[in-house]
Amino acid sequence: ERLFQQTLEKKTKNNFAKMLQKMKLVQFTYWDQQTQNVQEAWKLLMESQQLKLTYTVTDPQAEITRNINNQQMFTPERLQRLNGKGSPSKLPIFIVGFPR
Repeated sequence: ERLFQQTLEKKTKNNFAKMLQKMKLVQFTYWDQQTQNVQEAWKLLMESQQLKLTYTVTDPQAEITRNINNQQMFTPERLQRLNGKGSPSKLPIFIVGFPR
């Protein structure tokens, strides 16, 4: 019975985290597309990803470190330098795992 209770508590916490994570994604979309406030949008996206880590990743610290490394690598300045260096195709791409 104790194991059942612990499993139920974990599922409840995970479901709550999933709901909050989805709410943060909706807020991210609003701030990104409607207000074009990139700073606030990014903050909400990071909060969303932080919540997602609570129910999908077994080593949250490693995932956080990977995300920080990606932020440091893909700075606005670097992206500007890379502008125009990719494929000339105008076809859209789909990045697996990236929030829509």
